[in-house]
Amino acid sequence: MVTHQVYHNTVQLFGMTSHQTNVSSDEKLHNKTQNISITKRLELEQRLQRVRHYCNKLEIDQAVESSHDYRKDNGSYDSSDWYLDETHRIAFCQVQKVSSTNWLTTLISAVEADGTRSSAKDVGFEDLVSPRDKNFKFSYLKRYDLVDFTKTNASGQYLKFFFVRHPFERLLSAYRDKFQAVGGWKRRNFRREYLKYKHPNQPIEPSQIDGLQLSFKGFVQYVLDTPNRYLDCHWQRFVDQCMPCLIRYDFIGKFETLEADAEAFLRQAHLDDKVTFPKREVYYSQQSSAAVLKRYYKKIPIRLAQKLYEKYEIDFLMFDYKFPADLFKY
Repeated sequence: MVTHQVYHNTVQLFGMTSHQTNVSSDEKLHNKTQNISITKRLELEQRLQRVRHYCNKLEIDQAVESSHDYRKDNGSYDSSDWYLDETHRIAFCQVQKVSSTNWLTTLISAVEADGTRSSAKDVGFEDLVSPRDKNFKFSYLKRYDLVDFTKTNASGQYLKFFFVRHPFERLLSAYRDKFQAVGGWKRRNFRREYLKYKHPNQPIEPSQIDGLQLSFKGFVQYVLDTPNRYLDCHWQRFVDQCMPCLIRYDFIGKFETLEADAEAFLRQAHLDDKVTFPKREVYYSQQSSAAVLKRYYKKIPIRLAQKLYEKYEIDFLMFDYKFPADLFKY
């Protein structure tokens, strides 16, 4: 286990002590938070403080010596996708199944509103990876680049944010989207990966992929059997995906208060007069109801549920989520 000093050394990647970071962060964001209500500001600050508390208490060390060593040690593994809006100096850690596509659309629209690109139409993810327009100041950053990003103190120049969601609700959302929905080559890839896990060292036939009927209980077991470092980004732990014990975030939003938090962030980023965050459709809210969660999770034995909690426990603690005991059969 690492020492508390390692945590403080990690904070010093930004070129300052932990105490100095608190002060400079407050000063830096002072003007940006004036148009957010006091109640919301306190709520947001408490989230940031809670993350710092658990990074310290659990002695989590996410420092990486260099991007070269990271690539060498981890191969093609990437734990997070980062996007940089260079025009507005915003850094976004994408957490899938937490309205990440809507956030990308919103941020791109903000860049478009400043005339960096002539039109927002036909902007796809391929533009983020390899933009056709070289003047398009919205870049895609893989995790191994993130190491250099922090080492060079560039992160201190950006307003850094991400959004989280109750881990069990996010897990169910990923299952329904990737294993129950029909069609799409990306969904076929998820099914193929599951079949590789289920039948290692055996060829996978197309008919197996198309005919796969995976229960939610089977999916949960699949997640439990997968080492944390190899979890797919759609159900990866937040602490691994966005590395909040390495990166000192300025804003952490929650899916449960999405509209209010989105409005607060856009105000803090001074983008509220340029773009609005898409509102959730009525049908989507209904599909995410407690009744849907209950219908799926009541089929999960409490023994399995407890193991699932243990796997994501750091996310539960760090982002203030509770174990939903009422969802499970006893």
